[in-house]
Amino acid sequence: MDISIEFPDEGVSTGVAVEEMPTGYYRLIEHPTLCESAKYGDIVELKKLESNDFIFVKVVEPSNYQIADYVLPMEIAESTDLKIILERHMRSGGFWQTDFGGLLMVFYSAEKYDPRNDIESINP
Repeated sequence: MDISIEFPDEGVSTGVAVEEMPTGYYRLIEHPTLCESAKYGDIVELKKLESNDFIFVKVVEPSNYQIADYVLPMEIAESTDLKIILERHMRSGGFWQTDFGGLLMVFYSAEKYDPRNDIESINP
């Protein structure tokens, strides 16, 4: 489900896809844009407001993912080479998302495919 979460320490409110857990906590199934308090895959505690929006309380269980982010020129962001790398990354259990057209965030596990070298080797 998509919800709006306020991150008070960062002064940011953003829409995020989450999965409600049986414990009442939420797993972030996308990364909250412009936030550093929580990341994709974290299980978080949220406080629900009367408005049906939420306030971030804390990370209950951090994900094992590492984050790499890139500001990409459009010709790379839309390239076939990048699409192939990101498809391979998803097949290996990783996750990625693009915000604002060229801000690529890659969530990877060191034990699996690490796409950073492949992404950085793309020439425009």
